[in-house]
Amino acid sequence: MKNLLLLLSILFLSTTSYSQDKILKESTLPTKESKSFVWKDGGGDYVEVKFNYFLPAEVVFDKDVMDDVVMNILVKSKYSLKNKLTYVPVKLSLMESSGVYVGLLDFIGSNAYGVPGEVTGSFDFDLEGNLVEKGFY
Repeated sequence: MKNLLLLLSILFLSTTSYSQDKILKESTLPTKESKSFVWKDGGGDYVEVKFNYFLPAEVVFDKDVMDDVVMNILVKSKYSLKNKLTYVPVKLSLMESSGVYVGLLDFIGSNAYGVPGEVTGSFDFDLEGNLVEKGFY
């Protein structure tokens, strides 16, 4: 009886642990209401990325176009690094500034000398999904 209880306990704990790990084993994309989403870092691990949507309510931003803009910002930021394995996205913000739509991604990455630091990538985009890289600071 004790062995059966022990076996059931182990089975339950391993199933619970597996289901919690499974939550972060798949990339997701944010919606307008999301506060965070999951994306792969440079090392292949899944990380939670904070998300801020500051576009006005009257702006019609199609979900498919928003997905393209978000993916392009994340990928272009990763490939801006000399060492792509050090890429860890932290926070993505979409906003409007003086009539221009802007995406800002805060991420961690190492420079050419291997020194890690926080970087902010700035991108302009339109509601058709066209993206223009403005720089990394």
